[in-house]
Amino acid sequence: MENSNNHLDVEKKSERSETVDLNDNTLQVDISDALSEREKVKFTVHTKTTLKDFAKQDFSVVRQHEEFIWLHDRFEENESYAGYIIPPPPPRPDFDSSREKLQKLGEGEGSMTAEEFKKMKQELEAEYLATFKKTVAMHEVFLCRLANHPIFRADTNFRVFLEYEQDLSVRGKNKKEKLETFLRSFSKTTDEILLGSTQKDVDEFFDKEKSFLLDYHSLLKDATLRADKMTKAHKDVADHYIKISSCLLEMATADTNQLERFATKTADIFEKARKIENRVSTDEDLKLSDTLRYYMRDTTAAKNLLYRRLRCLADYEGANRALEKARAKNKDVHAAEWSQHQACEKFEQMSAKGKEELIDFKVRRVAAIKKNLVELCELELKHANVTTPFTFSLKSL
Repeated sequence: MENSNNHLDVEKKSERSETVDLNDNTLQVDISDALSEREKVKFTVHTKTTLKDFAKQDFSVVRQHEEFIWLHDRFEENESYAGYIIPPPPPRPDFDSSREKLQKLGEGEGSMTAEEFKKMKQELEAEYLATFKKTVAMHEVFLCRLANHPIFRADTNFRVFLEYEQDLSVRGKNKKEKLETFLRSFSKTTDEILLGSTQKDVDEFFDKEKSFLLDYHSLLKDATLRADKMTKAHKDVADHYIKISSCLLEMATADTNQLERFATKTADIFEKARKIENRVSTDEDLKLSDTLRYYMRDTTAAKNLLYRRLRCLADYEGANRALEKARAKNKDVHAAEWSQHQACEKFEQMSAKGKEELIDFKVRRVAAIKKNLVELCELELKHANVTTPFTFSLKSL
């Protein structure tokens, strides 16, 4: 699995974790194809548009994960977007866990039956494919969020990302740049804590949003951990069913009496139950864990907006104090007035945009989580209806 170039035609399926509603057809972006290699994943980004800013109406480019991060950083660093919720970047593709499990499986091949090894290998390959599909879906969601935003969709860097056919020549950060990023993040966190304890917000709406998002992020984090544990438990049950089924088949081959029929039929029931349990694990991971994890990152993006606004408020109040000092000394009054005017205008614009973004975030978040929970319930009911006959079959044996 690790040396093969795993090719996947990525289709719009109901199993995807949809977090964006595509109501506007003027700019449609999707990942139509993806190629997984050992160290990287190449995404084919397909665009259909009626906007005149683009040279063509239908085109595709190949992008790697680093180029998605580059695009996200361009939005993060642009002062013009300080009042908006920047969509969280897609997580880095990580297939190491699946590869390590497959390697350990190969090392332990001698300690299990051929049938058990075959089933365990199929499970790991399915897990690898599910991880790959989720990786593709998260990268697509990031692009769809940008394409459906009335401001972000017009960004020059976004158009370059979608339209430029050559490699963007984006490289990963070296050690020095990683250290600088860490120091900036540490400085930002320190400043955020200081502002949170010393800067009082003048707007009740944003003050309430800040308290809500802090609590909500903490609850999402806890819920995500619990959902992951539940998903893993279902996966462990499926793995144990493989061992039980294999043992029963061994018993069947060793006995030619009535036990053979019993063991064979029971092994078949456990095998079917294993497939259902594995589907339950996959569905819960996709519809619940992934949804919670995504909105945990999106909530962090919303908190970053509140931090930038609070920093802007502190700068505005600093400009007010500077103007008072200038007037008291009757020196550089005009420059201080201009700086105060600019700070006031920037703060008011950011507040207006931020309020719209946070209201939209709530509507979008509730709709997406509700949609995924409803779909999860429908899938759980479907699996429960399929499992019931197996339960009766075991009782009748």
